[in-house]
Amino acid sequence: MDLTGRPDSARLAFAAAVAGLAWGYLRHRRHSRRTLLAMVQAAQWFVAMGGAAALLSALRGDLEGTDELTERVTHTKQTIHEAAR
Repeated sequence: MDLTGRPDSARLAFAAAVAGLAWGYLRHRRHSRRTLLAMVQAAQWFVAMGGAAALLSALRGDLEGTDELTERVTHTKQTIHEAAR
């Protein structure tokens, strides 16, 4: 599945969700709400690995209906160097 133009990033996000689900079940196996807690853990890991951004990007592309590649800037970095005179 290619959500962001890089299929590896989408696969990694989905793999993180599966791993989060397994970890959540293991961690909360004695809790009465283990299923809900495991699903929350899976969602947290999915979002942390960029899955939400990938889904939103795919949704935006479907709604806009354009085939052209656009690049969005999410952060900037400024470096200032002083030169000796």
